[in-house]
Amino acid sequence: MKRVLQAIPLILIILSLNFVIMHLAPGDPVDFLISGLEGATLGYVKMIKEKYGFNKPIYEQFIIYISKLIKGDFGYSFYFHQPVMKVLLPRIRNTLILTSTSMLVELTGIILGIIASKKVYSLTDNVITISSLITFNMPYFWLAIMFMLIFGLYLKIFPITGMFTIGTTGFQKNISILWHLVLPVACLSLGRLALYTRYTRASMLEILRLDYITTAWAKGCDEKTVLYKHAFRNALIPIVTIIALRMRLLFTGAVLVETVFAWPGLGRAVYDAILRRDYNLLMANFLILSILTIVFNLLADIIYAYVDPRVRYK
Repeated sequence: MKRVLQAIPLILIILSLNFVIMHLAPGDPVDFLISGLEGATLGYVKMIKEKYGFNKPIYEQFIIYISKLIKGDFGYSFYFHQPVMKVLLPRIRNTLILTSTSMLVELTGIILGIIASKKVYSLTDNVITISSLITFNMPYFWLAIMFMLIFGLYLKIFPITGMFTIGTTGFQKNISILWHLVLPVACLSLGRLALYTRYTRASMLEILRLDYITTAWAKGCDEKTVLYKHAFRNALIPIVTIIALRMRLLFTGAVLVETVFAWPGLGRAVYDAILRRDYNLLMANFLILSILTIVFNLLADIIYAYVDPRVRYK
């Protein structure tokens, strides 16, 4: 409860900083809206800015925004011409499909890390280590472009844009979504899979050198008991931290990957909102990200106490 109460002023500070930074950038949504209109007079521009409150001082705009937010009103999207939540809800679903699939693939890195730690410096360990180092250092945007060129344009195996083939319905649509998932999921998961592999391997090797593991071997415990019951549970704490921080991305998406593959998720919405100065849509995304980060950090602390009985909070 103390942590939850501490989160309230923290969220207010984050909202304030984001609000100020966005309004310091040149231009506003009205400037973008009238950029394509010929003959827009200064009087018309002034009227539109007064209508949306952009002529008021920034502190007044922030107070108005917070008062609406308390009532559950996230504002109106100037680019999509819809209430913000109406824009975000279907995109949250689309992002969850992409990021949850990606996370399932990423978590296999924990298994690879355990395998690598079982026979350190063996051929298997070397192959896993070198592969993880290579994939970990590949930027998302470069990997996405390479996958599009190789598997989309040259080999023509996988589709490279969108979420499904237009015109498909029912079971065919679900198959199409799975087919469209392959390349963006591969781009999102390869780097994190390598990260989990490296962390798990390093954490397991550190634990396996401790005296109580030697005692377990000396008592005649089998390999499965030593590795998974004694070593892995204690090696899990740093991995839990990474997973908890990664969980927030389940809802916020990956801007680069969603933009490159034209996946209609939150990441793509953030990209469009930045280009078009869609303040309300950006603020809603930042608020979701802030709350999720705090919640999953708290969840990680709770999991610590479950994984390691020595951890207690007073």
